[in-house]
Amino acid sequence: MTQESTHTMQNTYPLPQALTRLQDQPQVQNLLARALHEHKLAHAYLFVGAPGSGKGLAAKALAQCVLCAQGGDAACDDCIRISRGTHPDVHVLTPASANGYLIEQIRQLIADVSLAPMRSTHKIYVIDRADLLRENSANALLKTIEEPPADTIFILSARSSSAVLPTIVSRCQVVAFRTLTDAAAKAAIMREISATEQEARIALAATGTPGRAVEFLQ
Repeated sequence: MTQESTHTMQNTYPLPQALTRLQDQPQVQNLLARALHEHKLAHAYLFVGAPGSGKGLAAKALAQCVLCAQGGDAACDDCIRISRGTHPDVHVLTPASANGYLIEQIRQLIADVSLAPMRSTHKIYVIDRADLLRENSANALLKTIEEPPADTIFILSARSSSAVLPTIVSRCQVVAFRTLTDAAAKAAIMREISATEQEARIALAATGTPGRAVEFLQ
């Protein structure tokens, strides 16, 4: 698959409500809006960027746009379930071991991929810390990522593409996230939850990323 890194650009495509939350990453916002508008979504993405740059938020937003019958209105039952992490067709994987993903995790994922979606027309698999896919786990996953069912999209995330095995990178469309300034990170927290600037600053200092800061304040 041809890889594509993002560049700063003016948004020229219809913007689903779910993608408006990515205003701190306009290049990512525009890339996803374009892919949705042109019906050219990749079957596998690799989101790369520093912790707190919004990769998890973007994964949820893309899932909302794909699974929502209104194209990502961010308000329907499907969108709410995705936001809360309870949608049966959105699967988020994290390493089960401090040393990385276990081969059994990947085998279970592969088995699940063959099953039909439960609520929607597609299934989304979000693989956090793809840099912790060791060689045996990565090799087990390769063919599934390269040729998944038409109703399946993979979203992997990592600090950088260089930290991920090249065989995995080569099968994904790479999307780069810029590092947020402290001001942008605090603003992102305040948009997500009713918090003062001081509360956002303290939570960010305590947790390190906007996403974890929001969870901390909640």
